[in-house]
Amino acid sequence: MTQGTDRRCEISFQGSFAAQAAETATAALEAEGLRTAADLPAHFIRTPDTTLLAARRLNPRRVAVVHVGTRVGENGIDTFMSVERLLPEQVEG
Repeated sequence: MTQGTDRRCEISFQGSFAAQAAETATAALEAEGLRTAADLPAHFIRTPDTTLLAARRLNPRRVAVVHVGTRVGENGIDTFMSVERLLPEQVEG
């Protein structure tokens, strides 16, 4: 897991389908009502093969980062999609 993350989920599959995977991820975020952008922590790095790297607010204290792209796998190019839930933010009240 990435620093500051308490939950991570990733899938990957053979082939170069990052554009379609990013469209699907964006549509799923929209369908779940997760439209509020959040600041992307600096330690999440966009690579040349990143198609989507975005942070969305889940609730007032929680943020998730979605990363979609391609990478070289055992049998050629793989498409990956990952979601990491960041640790709760300290909310002053």
